[in-house]
Amino acid sequence: MRARKAEGEQKPDSKTRATQDFAWQYFEVVDEKTAIEAVAEFLFPDEVSPGGYPDKNATERVRIAVSRARKKELILPRVSNTPNTLFVKNFISWACTHWPSLQRVIPTHGATFQLFAPDPMLGSVSRSEAFELKLPKEYESLATEYRKLHEAWRDETRQRISVEKELETYKRADEKRREDGAKRYD
Repeated sequence: MRARKAEGEQKPDSKTRATQDFAWQYFEVVDEKTAIEAVAEFLFPDEVSPGGYPDKNATERVRIAVSRARKKELILPRVSNTPNTLFVKNFISWACTHWPSLQRVIPTHGATFQLFAPDPMLGSVSRSEAFELKLPKEYESLATEYRKLHEAWRDETRQRISVEKELETYKRADEKRREDGAKRYD
């Protein structure tokens, strides 16, 4: 029983252990695999194998998030490809923004804050134009106005339908041309 207690006393708390795992945060460049495994081990502690390495699913989740961020250009491209290395400051600032729980164990992560108000936006708004319908007071003139508007609406609807049909015809012809063009033999 004494051995178990001594063993428990030797284990560092999660905060100390996490700072030890992120010892590479003070370097300029780090191996991508090391950074991803350390972040996965911190984010998904339940998925760490007995050997101390994070499970493949945990590392894949972090790796996928990193690749998406790289596609969106939130993370700088790799420094080198053999081995894959990345800029630590850039990676850590993105990771702390993406996973806020990392901010507890990484004291400085290169985040920058805007300390001044942005310049005011200059612009103008154009006048809006609205169609004003003036309704006549008499029933006969009101009915005539209604018929005119209804006929104009019908004409526009017919024109839109005919244009859509014509567009569909062009699309079919274009598709047919593509199919026939692919089958030509010289």
